[in-house]
Amino acid sequence: MAFAEAIARRLKKKICMHCNVTNPILAVRCRKCHRKDLRLKAVEARGGTA
Repeated sequence: MAFAEAIARRLKKKICMHCNVTNPILAVRCRKCHRKDLRLKAVEARGGTA
């Protein structure tokens, strides 16, 4: 199992819905395109077969 600090560093980010760049968790606007369309990075795995 990974360290809690490492998990937080990798997953606690926001992703821009327009340009897909990663932003800090406290960001309000994208650092690249300056839009407000940000989402949290998905914590659970999506799709695929187990």
